[in-house]
Amino acid sequence: MPENTRLSRMAVHRVGTPTKEALDRYVSGPDELEAALAGLSESDLDLSCAPGEWTIRQIVHHLVDGDDMWSQCIKMALGASGCTFDLSWHPGNDLWASELDYAGRAIEPVVALFRAHRICIAQLLEHIPDSWQHHVVLVAPWVPQGQQMRVDALVNLLTEHGTEHVEEIQRVREQHGL
Repeated sequence: MPENTRLSRMAVHRVGTPTKEALDRYVSGPDELEAALAGLSESDLDLSCAPGEWTIRQIVHHLVDGDDMWSQCIKMALGASGCTFDLSWHPGNDLWASELDYAGRAIEPVVALFRAHRICIAQLLEHIPDSWQHHVVLVAPWVPQGQQMRVDALVNLLTEHGTEHVEEIQRVREQHGL
């Protein structure tokens, strides 16, 4: 399913319950990613399941860039609930990956950023009263105009996005006997 379609469906249907378990799952994302990457060589990072599909390296950059962008959205919701988060500028995942050279960059800095973002956002969520109910108004070509997204839905979106891509990395490893 194209990522933008998945986001639209999740924005409408995936408001979660603010629980310690939800926050724990969110915070464990970097551990899951690092476990999926453990023992891979630099050349292993350039493997994919099939020609034309994203490599492990590209998947990692995509995952962390998405987390980076949506972390800003969560911060906007926490600091100015009800403000507009406009994604109409985003050119699509493939062009973004090409322009930011996902295929040619090292992953270590972005893996560190992934961990830092998750820890920072979790700290904010625990510190700000009623943080899970704060929201932004999302503007993007693939969602209904003015779609509200609560922080709990955003955290669930990021958690599921991370899990999906960690599983994708594991499939690449399995296919190549790693």
